[in-house]
Amino acid sequence: MKRLYPLISIVLFLLIIFLIIYFWYPTYQKYEEKKQELKLTEQVVERSEEILRELKETETGLIEYKNLLAKLGIALPTESLALDLNVFLRQASRRYGLLLTSLNITEETDKVNISLSLSGSYKEFISFLEFLHKNYKLFKVGNISFTSPGETETAWAFTVNLVTYYLPGISSSTGAKITFEEIY
Repeated sequence: MKRLYPLISIVLFLLIIFLIIYFWYPTYQKYEEKKQELKLTEQVVERSEEILRELKETETGLIEYKNLLAKLGIALPTESLALDLNVFLRQASRRYGLLLTSLNITEETDKVNISLSLSGSYKEFISFLEFLHKNYKLFKVGNISFTSPGETETAWAFTVNLVTYYLPGISSSTGAKITFEEIY
């Protein structure tokens, strides 16, 4: 019987090893798979957080440009503003002490041609042109003609051809309206 102890010990040892491998190894394999899944999930979460951080930075950058984009939307409106231009130019001429004798506004596909006749002093006219130059709207001066006052007249006569543009077919996202008083 003493001789059987080593053999029984070896068989029991091998049986224990076999049972450990048979029951424990599949569990270990599942553990390793879950560990890999967890590592992959952590990478996905890390990348998602990085993308979210980039999106927040981009959003912050766009917010900084929101005011600038609103002004651009006003400078290049999405539809013709002939009526607004009429009122605007009448107020501007009055503000600079000029008499608006005629105003003709014609619309084309993406621009508005404006012809105005004014009378007043040369200094007031120059101030009016400077105002148009510094204005929030984009005005292009095409032609200026003037007549000096006669012996009995005190005011100069000016004719100015202007062009302003708009972007048809693009919806306005700002919806901003600026009045004449808000320009200053």
